[in-house]
Amino acid sequence: NDGDDYSKYGSSIWNKSDCTILVQSDGTMSEAATANAETDAPGNVITATSGGIDSASTTDASSILIKNLDTCRITINRHYQSIHIVNATNCTVTVSPSCPVPGPVHVTGCSQCEIAVACRQLR
Repeated sequence: NDGDDYSKYGSSIWNKSDCTILVQSDGTMSEAATANAETDAPGNVITATSGGIDSASTTDASSILIKNLDTCRITINRHYQSIHIVNATNCTVTVSPSCPVPGPVHVTGCSQCEIAVACRQLR
């Protein structure tokens, strides 16, 4: 744990590398390893053994925190009021065009990332 209180976010993804994470419209998340990552068996979906994924309940779609990621692809197909992306490197974050963010998207300490999102404010 890095001292951050992840419970204050509706959902969170943290301390991940070399993976692809899909956030479904109901808030469930699935993770698959990329070609460079270790897996439990070829092509199998892996669970969060290091780092974490915390899906919010279907009624709490307030925000999502994406923190300390390296070489990951995140696809979000869910409505969130805000998105926080912190300390990501070589990552792609895509928010479905059908799920625009009515509030801010905060991007802090990120490098070599691609972020595709429709939002009210990008900080």
